[in-house]
Amino acid sequence: MTFSTNSKMTKSQATRFFPRSLQLLLLGLVLMMGLLLPRQPASAADRSFNLSFTQKNQISTVASNAATLGTRDFYKFQAKEGQTTSIAIAAFENNGVFELQYQPQKSWSSVPNATGRAWSGRLPKSTGNQYRIQVGSTRGNAGYDLFVGIAAIEAGGDGRGR
Repeated sequence: MTFSTNSKMTKSQATRFFPRSLQLLLLGLVLMMGLLLPRQPASAADRSFNLSFTQKNQISTVASNAATLGTRDFYKFQAKEGQTTSIAIAAFENNGVFELQYQPQKSWSSVPNATGRAWSGRLPKSTGNQYRIQVGSTRGNAGYDLFVGIAAIEAGGDGRGR
């Protein structure tokens, strides 16, 4: 298993790999399928990683890993309310799924409709600007690549394009 956040991808490269029409198609399929991760208490085998978007011009990262049935991987990152974020997961056996979570209070909650295999949207307000992505398997072991792209905040901007 490997985990890498050193991958740098410019906005034009990200668009080449995930054109807007493909993003919308994947999002539509996910919403139609209504895939949700089952709620379960944390397991001793669950793992946690940090994602970072702090390097100059870095707007995306890819994490390659594997999840076993019954365990979850958590990828934590910091961002600001309103920033546009895109998440996609690709698994060889099409059995990897994710759920984006935020902290409206002290406990973690799911971002509405941000589950399944692909999602793009604006981040809600979260305590301490903390977010996490929970990755799991729908069946068996899931070797996966998790793509996370986040829009850069322009100087003086709030991530909403204002």
